[in-house]
Amino acid sequence: MLSTDAGDDMYLNVYNSSLTLNNADESASAALQAESGQISETLDNPYTVNYGSGYGTYVIGRAVETFAGSEINVGTYATIFTGGSATYTALEAGQTYELKNHAGETTAVYEVAEDKVTTIHSDTFGFMAHQNSNTITLEKGTVVDSGYATFLVKTGSSNQVLTATIDDTVITNGGVLIQVMDNDDATNGGMMSTDDPLNTNGGSQNFKPYHTENAGFDNNIATADSEVQTFTFTNGSYTGNIYNASGSGGLEGNTLKVTFGSGATYSGAIASTSAIHVTYEGSVLVKENGGFAFDNWEEACAFANEYQNTYFTINEYWSIGQVANYVNDNAANVIDIMLEDGAVWQVTGTSLIHSLTISGDSSVIIPEGVVLTVNGTAYTDCVLTADSL
Repeated sequence: MLSTDAGDDMYLNVYNSSLTLNNADESASAALQAESGQISETLDNPYTVNYGSGYGTYVIGRAVETFAGSEINVGTYATIFTGGSATYTALEAGQTYELKNHAGETTAVYEVAEDKVTTIHSDTFGFMAHQNSNTITLEKGTVVDSGYATFLVKTGSSNQVLTATIDDTVITNGGVLIQVMDNDDATNGGMMSTDDPLNTNGGSQNFKPYHTENAGFDNNIATADSEVQTFTFTNGSYTGNIYNASGSGGLEGNTLKVTFGSGATYSGAIASTSAIHVTYEGSVLVKENGGFAFDNWEEACAFANEYQNTYFTINEYWSIGQVANYVNDNAANVIDIMLEDGAVWQVTGTSLIHSLTISGDSSVIIPEGVVLTVNGTAYTDCVLTADSL
C-alpha cells in the first residue's frame, strides 16, 4: 500500500493490496472481545456471514481515493461516502503511479509488475453515500459482489449527491442494483443533553440510540428538492432492480437519473417506491423474491404487518439500510431513464418511471405480463424504440 497526504482536505490513496475485514473466526473474535476490542457485538450481525462487521474505507473531507488491483472483503460496505470521490480500477503492467505531498512533490513512484483487476466482496452492501457531494467510478473489469444492494443512496438531509460512472464492471447483488432511500440517520432525529441524562452517545447533541418509524408503507405526496442522483452504465451486462424511495418521514424526495449507454444491457425493474425497514427475516424474503417491489397494496400491507422493523436499537445497527419496497409515485421520487448508443433494457418486473428517452438503436423490451408505466402511460408485451415513443 502506498499513500500520501496532499493537504488538509484532499488526499490520494493508491492501493495494490488485499483488504479483508474478517472477524468471522469466533475464537479470534472472542479473544478480541476479552481485550475490549471494538468488535464486541459483531458476532450477532446476521448478515456478515463471511467477513464480520465493518467497512472497507471511508471517503470524507473531499478525499480522493484510487483502488487499483485491490481485493476488498468486507462485512457491511466496501466504502462509505460522506464527501469525496473514489475510483476502482485495474493495475496494468508497466503503469506507474506518482504519489505527491501537499506541496506537489513526488514522494514515491510505484511501477506495476502485472495486470490485476479490483475485486470487491461484501456480505451486505456494496457502497453507501449519505452526506455531501460524492463521485464513484468503477471501471476496467472491476468486480463488485454484494449480498444485498450494490448502491445504497441515502437522501433528504446533508445535501447528499452521488454521481456514479460504471463502465466495464461485473456486478452481482441480492436483487437490487440501486436503492435510493431516505437517510435513516436523519429520520431517527437528534436529542439534546437534556433529553439524554445518561449521556448515551457522549455529546451535547446526539443521534438517538434507536430507530423508529410509522407502521406501513407511506403513500403520501411528498415535496421535491433540487438534488439529483446520477448513474451512467456502459460496456457491461447489469442486473438488479433500481428503486427511488426518497420523500417520506418529513424528508424531501430526490430525482434519480440513470443512463444506459454504449455496450450496456440491463435486466431489472425500475420504479418509484415507498420503503419500510424490515427485520432480517423480511430482508431474506425480499432477496429470495429477487428484490422485487410489491405492486399490490394488500400484499404489501400483509408483509409490513409481519416483517416491518418499526423499532430497533443501536445494538441492532445492521438493520440500517435494510428495506422492502412498494411501487408508489409520491410526486417527488422521480426517476428519469435514458438509453443511448444501442443500450438495451429488459424489463423484468412492474416498473414506474417519470420519463423515458430512447435514442439511436437502443430499445426497451417489455414481455407479456409485465407493465412499464411512463408518466401515466402503460406499456406491456412490446418493444419500445426511438421511433415508437
